[in-house]
This record gives sequence, structure tokens and C-alpha cells, in this order.
Amino acid sequence: NVFAASTGERDDVRYVARPRLEARSDWGRHELVVAYEGEYGAYDEFTTENLEATQVSAAGRIDVSRRTTLSAAANFTADQEGRGSAETSDSATEPTMRSSYGVLGEASHRISRLTASLRGSLEVEDFENSREAGGGVIDNSDRDQTETAVGGRLAFEISPATTVYGDGEYLWRRHERALDDDGFARDGERLTATAGVVLRPRAPIRAEIEIGLVHEKLRDPRLAALSELTAKASLAWAVTPITTVNAGFETTFDSTTIAGASGSVARAVRAGIDHELMRNLVLSSEVSHEWNDYPGITLAEETTVASVDGEYWLNRHAALVAGFEHETQTTNDGSGTVRENVISVGVKVRN
Repeated sequence: NVFAASTGERDDVRYVARPRLEARSDWGRHELVVAYEGEYGAYDEFTTENLEATQVSAAGRIDVSRRTTLSAAANFTADQEGRGSAETSDSATEPTMRSSYGVLGEASHRISRLTASLRGSLEVEDFENSREAGGGVIDNSDRDQTETAVGGRLAFEISPATTVYGDGEYLWRRHERALDDDGFARDGERLTATAGVVLRPRAPIRAEIEIGLVHEKLRDPRLAALSELTAKASLAWAVTPITTVNAGFETTFDSTTIAGASGSVARAVRAGIDHELMRNLVLSSEVSHEWNDYPGITLAEETTVASVDGEYWLNRHAALVAGFEHETQTTNDGSGTVRENVISVGVKVRN
């Protein structure tokens, strides 16, 4: 279902390459990591949907002392929105291209069992204009934005197996245009406060639980303030030396330019398992479900994804890979249900 349509689905074959390079320092102190990752796909028939995604990142850490560290990171990403996005116009002849770059800095200091950290970040997001089927241009400049955030965290190690923490962040968002295409002022400020606990009861188990509150106010008085309780949980459990179970729940927030909506609130739950049938044969399976609401309007989406993947390693450097993924997306706007099935086969090479 190349175009993520609820009726009249169109199928195609896509050839994909996913290169990845990483360079990591091996110093006794400090650390530097530089990475590149890409995904490039070409369709047999529907070449307007060809995939192009690139991510370049660098991260470093300076160990000022045994108790104090300074860290920084920078990244650049260029990719495209999926056809099923509520933000994408149905009349667009090709996916919307977007790019973003950001920087992050953090300072951390530990006193006995107490660790305090301060951080700051900047992220710029840019959306290219798209073309309509009739030859017109879809102006996406109202979605271009810059987010700046400052935050801090206090963490206390109750025992080697239990750490509690509190976290706070203030974020302000500024758009390139004062008003979007529907005449709404989308600039705003967001305050987030969370508290959580990290549990390591035994070596093969790690769990984290977090709850919090998010309050966001937009400049336009016609857009209702956003106040939501948040929850986050994750579990990684090595049940046996050859079987690992992963599960989680997360609440995320994003901006939107959909008329009347104050933003996007997504709640997602997932569960997966990795199992080594043999030393060189690994099977993985995951199921996830996401609920996406847009406060201020009635639009709501639900997406379910189920996947199965396998890797058969021929030697230390090459493996045969195969997978199947099924995705179902339902929207309450009467547009119907979108179903997509992807079967993949390929070769993985590493050095």
C-alpha cells in the first residue's frame, strides 16, 4: 500500500540500502562518538515515492573529574513524512521532505549518592514545499519552527538496585511565520515536570517507571492550553541467555498546524521478544499500538503494528535477513482504515 490509501491500494517493489558508520574513541577518559546512518529506497513503478533519509550525529563527553562530567551532542537529519501522516495534504504528488538540526549540552555533578545535572538544547525543523496534483504548490513554511529548552534533573541512589529522580524542563517554540495557513499563532511555551524510579533488582532485569505533568500554552487565545498527565515505563528482561523480553509505554507531545488543534498527544504501548534459535539464527517479534489525539478537535487516530524479523549469520561479517510487518491505521474522520503489509528480504554486512 505505497500511498497509504484506504481503498484502491497500489503495491510495488522497493530496493533499499541502509548504510551505517560509527567511529568511537577508545580513550581511558573522555569519549567521542561520530555516526552516520542512511536509508535510501527506489521503487520499480512509483518513483515519486522513493525514500531518502540521512542522519549524521556527533556526541562527546569530558570527564572533568570522577564526579563531574560535561557532555555535548549535535545532529542533522533529513527525511520525509509518511503518506499516512495527518499533517500531509492528500493532494500532494510526493512525500513532504523535512530536515532538522540540533545541539545539546549537559553538565552533571555527583555528591555521594546524589547526582545533579543541568541541560540546554536547540532544535530547528524545516519543511520543504510540496507540489499538488493540479500543478500548484503546497506552502509548508508555516510548519518551520525552532525549539529551545532548558532543564535539570536530581537523581538519588537509594541502593545499587534502585534510583529515584525528579526532572523539570521549560521549552519555548517559535515559528518562522507569525500565523499559519489557517490564521493561528502557533508559538508557545511548555513546562514539563516528571518523577520516576529506575529498578535493577537483578542483573538481567532493568525497569523504569515515570509519571509527570505537561502544561503548554499557545500564543493564540483561540487554541486551548494543553494540560496532560504523562506516563512512561520500560522493561528489559534477559529471561535466559538466549531470550530477551522488552516492553514499554510512553506519552509524547508534538506541535501541529491542523486547524483548531492545540497539539498532538500520542500514547504508545509495545512488547517484543528476541530469541536465538541457534548461535547464528536470531528471531525477533514486536507488537505496538498507538493512540493519537489532537486536543481542541475531535480528530483521533489509532495505529497497530506487528512485525517478525529473522537474521541468519553466514559468518562474522554477513547475514541473510527477512521480515514481515503489518500496519493498520484507523482515523475517526471517515477516511476509512489504512492497511499496509511489507515483506522484506536482504543481506546485512558488517565489519
